[in-house]
Amino acid sequence: MRSLFRVFQKGCTWRGGMVFVILLFLIFQIGRSLVILRPMPMALPKGSFLVNDSKSEKEKNLAVYLVVGGEEWGYLEPCGCSSGLLGGIQRKDSFLVFLKGRKKEVFFIEVGDMEDKGGPLGEIKSEFLARALKQMEIQGLSFGEKELAQLSYWKNHLELPWMATNLDLPKSFSIPKFRKIEKKGITILLFSLLSKEYATLAELQGMAFESPLKGLKKAYKAARKDISGPLLSIVIFHGKDKEMKDLAKGFPKIPLWINVSGHIMPKKEVQGKNEGEKQWFLLNSRKSKHLWIIGLDKKGRIANAFSQPLDEHIPDSPRMTELYRQYVQRVRESGLSLKMASQQTTAGGIFVGSTRCIQCHPQEGRQWKKTPHSHAFSTLKKKGQHKNPECLACHTVGYGFISGFQSEDLTAGLKNVGCESCHGVGSLHVRSPSRGYGKVTKNTCLKCHTQENSPHFDYLKYLPKVIHHKK
Repeated sequence: MRSLFRVFQKGCTWRGGMVFVILLFLIFQIGRSLVILRPMPMALPKGSFLVNDSKSEKEKNLAVYLVVGGEEWGYLEPCGCSSGLLGGIQRKDSFLVFLKGRKKEVFFIEVGDMEDKGGPLGEIKSEFLARALKQMEIQGLSFGEKELAQLSYWKNHLELPWMATNLDLPKSFSIPKFRKIEKKGITILLFSLLSKEYATLAELQGMAFESPLKGLKKAYKAARKDISGPLLSIVIFHGKDKEMKDLAKGFPKIPLWINVSGHIMPKKEVQGKNEGEKQWFLLNSRKSKHLWIIGLDKKGRIANAFSQPLDEHIPDSPRMTELYRQYVQRVRESGLSLKMASQQTTAGGIFVGSTRCIQCHPQEGRQWKKTPHSHAFSTLKKKGQHKNPECLACHTVGYGFISGFQSEDLTAGLKNVGCESCHGVGSLHVRSPSRGYGKVTKNTCLKCHTQENSPHFDYLKYLPKVIHHKK
């Protein structure tokens, strides 16, 4: 600053004064950009109508953001240990908070199918997913086929805003046929349909099932009563995309149809040219890896829609991070990891552990100890997931089998991705060594390194990092 004042003192000419003014202006702009104009905490996809300036031409005419998520399948956070994974309640909550900060009305709904594996672990997941959705202030929730299959879990969470348009649930389930919500003078009608392929499952659960066509006709007629202002109707359909589109032909005034049937990636299709005739068909992505963001104008019309990946650009929500920590702790304390040993090995042998293998294969053992496989269990332990049944199968030897890994205390020799994780159960080979034992192929690796859980996995690229046979 002293040098600046010297310039000012010497500024007996107009040039000195100009230099001083320019320097002050530059300092102000740099400080403003660093302190006031903070960058967005996430990267939005190309084509998004959300930009850094919340007063942009694309956004200023919007009245409501409709946010669609769901189809979690029990994934409270992404499954896998590599970078580039998508999903998780922490990122979802952060994005919702970000949207609400843009001074627009946010309407958050989910398409259901929240937990798919069942059992005691599924019940714990259901509880924590329900808690997460309540904290996120969900306003509509579809009752999908996975909820239908696990009815006993969800009877404890009837406070969630469910709807089931073509199901007659037991009297103990007070779930309406549709939801009617007002946002900024716009009436939003929500309907949830199950495909006819789930009729048998519904009957097995003691429910009356109506065809999607009949159920929607009755509910749509009842829902439209006494509505005079702007209206947006939305159908969430659990079933094949073609069945949904065939059904949509009979309801041209319903502009938004969301398909739920385990799609890997989201997809958008718009049919019809004129404004009053357009129908938007959105495919939801499984494991809640993306959100659909749909902009509505003041008349309730769809202005645009884009899918937002829940990726690493989105910071974790503190409150969901705490909720997930509680979930991990509950799983650890449940003792479920000790109750999973129920299968016999297909070969009829038992797991012997890598230490026994290395006695005859010391060179291979030394090489294996240099690979990430040799400390795969410690990766889980750092995350507190070393007692999570879903994680142990790919981080230990033989988890789920009677002679396989049970716990760090009981079966320490079966920790990590050991010899038998890839080469198979070893007792028969120890008893009668043979050259043909334990051949590894690409499919061996893909049991754990799936595209979704290990998106960067390349067999030919990764193989040299773990190969350890004699050359």
